[in-house]
Formats: sequence, C-alpha cells, structure tokens
Amino acid sequence: MGHENPRLLEAYRGRSREHIEHGLLWSALLDHCFVGGMPAAVERWFDRSSRLRERVRTVTTIHRDFVRGYARDFGKYAGKLHAQHIDAVWRNVPRQLGRNQDGSVRRFRFKSVIPRKRGNQDLAGPIEWLHSGKLIRRGFPVRGRPRAPLMAHVRHNMFRLYFFDTVCSDTR
Repeated sequence: MGHENPRLLEAYRGRSREHIEHGLLWSALLDHCFVGGMPAAVERWFDRSSRLRERVRTVTTIHRDFVRGYARDFGKYAGKLHAQHIDAVWRNVPRQLGRNQDGSVRRFRFKSVIPRKRGNQDLAGPIEWLHSGKLIRRGFPVRGRPRAPLMAHVRHNMFRLYFFDTVCSDTR
C-alpha cells in the first residue's frame, strides 16, 4: 500500500501469477523486509525525491530510534535494577543469533549475559518481562520428528530467543 501503485496492489490482492507482476511483487516484498510497516519509515522510503543512499540512512535512523525507544522504556516500566537486566538480555539476543551461524549452539546461553547470573532461574524474570511485552519470542528446539502437542515435548530451560521484528536486530 505504501508503494502507491494501484496495479501492483490489485495484482497482490488477485494473487496474480504473471511473471512481470511477480517480479514487481517480489521487489515490493524486499522493500517491506528492509523498511517494515512503520508509517514514518514507509513514507520516507517511497519519497522518490531523495537519493537511495539518503533514504536508506533515514529509514535506518528511524528504525534505530524506534529500538532505542524500547530500551529507554525498560526503566520506566520495570524499575532501575530490573531494567538493567532486561536491557542486558535485549542486547544479547542479536549477539547470540549472530554467533550461531554454524548451528553449533542450539539454545540461549545465559552465562555471558549478566555477570554472576548463570542460569534460566537467574534470567527468567527479564526474559519473561520481554516475552510478556511481546518484544521477544522463544523458539524451542524440536528433536527428531515433531509430535503433537508440541508444548508437551518442550524443555522450558532450553530455547532460543528471537526479536518480534527484524528491525530490532540492528541495535548499534
């Protein structure tokens, strides 16, 4: 919709299988993967009066400010000490996901997040706070063939954490 191309929106809604429309829709999907759905970011991205590099920089700044806003709110809603632990977990999610390219680490590592906090019990509060706020999601590994109900086979201390949105992964 932010693309403001009525034919493209019609092709999407009609689930067109035309090769040309598919290519345009694919391009729009890639735009969405980078820009997301934030109105300010979408508006800046499709403002064709500025150069591509400027638009990328602007959208990246909007995303970064958005994510930093979350981190600033931790103290507002959780108290100072608890907010520091929440922030440590929050900042650790992309580090751990980035470290696991080869698949060697199948779960969240508690040891390096907060000094002297080493296990699920020590970090359960901050993790649950972020999860309850829908800022992170837990992904539980499935060994072998998945069987229903999946939650019956979960080990609650073995999971990986993911952000609710890919925009959050760039927290520099």
